[in-house]
Amino acid sequence: MTGRVSRCLALLVVSVNLANGDKLLSSIGNGGSRRFVFTPLRNDELPCVAENLRQSHRYICDDEANVICLSGWKEDPDWSKRDLRNPCPIPICDYHGDTCQHGQCVRPDVCACEVGWQGHLCDTCIPLPGCVHGSCNATFECNCDLNDQGAPMWEGAFCDQPACPDCHPDHGFCFEPFECQCHEGWQGPDCQECVKLPGCFHGSCEDGKPHSCQCDEGWTSHLCDQPQCGDGCHHKNGFCIEPDTCICKAGWQGSDCSECVP
Repeated sequence: MTGRVSRCLALLVVSVNLANGDKLLSSIGNGGSRRFVFTPLRNDELPCVAENLRQSHRYICDDEANVICLSGWKEDPDWSKRDLRNPCPIPICDYHGDTCQHGQCVRPDVCACEVGWQGHLCDTCIPLPGCVHGSCNATFECNCDLNDQGAPMWEGAFCDQPACPDCHPDHGFCFEPFECQCHEGWQGPDCQECVKLPGCFHGSCEDGKPHSCQCDEGWTSHLCDQPQCGDGCHHKNGFCIEPDTCICKAGWQGSDCSECVP
């Protein structure tokens, strides 16, 4: 009997306490007394409290609660832009006095490069994709390589075609820089000299046609190997060895070897 009474009294106390709690919340919600309400601490605005220091990897604090930036981080030089709740927010990218050229410093000594740039400091341009024999000064360029004299060795949008600026386009083709490969019937460093008929001694290509033989003045025959004498040379008494030079046989004389020797 005594135990049953004790349990009933305990339940009564709990009910009373719950009721009082509801009244307290009701009074607070209706603008009642706030003497039992506590304002929580706002530690997020104090950078040197233990909770914030444990979560930060950018700064530490001295005994007087002064913020000291760790290596690789710094404050904004403009005091008006500094945020007490976010000290030392700017990463430092410094490589022998140089910093990110075409990119943004996202972490200490880590540059996020803009499109078209690469390298530790984002200072190396990326050439045009497919550029074979070229380089760049700006993004996505393909400047063809030069020789010692400063002449381009390659040409084309991707610098993949050898350069032969003087090679005749119809008589040859360029297979290496400044190396002109001639078609049949043409010769010379730029394939601009035609090949005359084999055996043509004193002649040249007729009207620039390969494998022809147009005789020089004073020569005749198919291979231009027979001289001509302007005054004529007796076909029996002499013979022409050079243009306008008639050599007489024994017993004959004169410019055309038509006069006998007494």
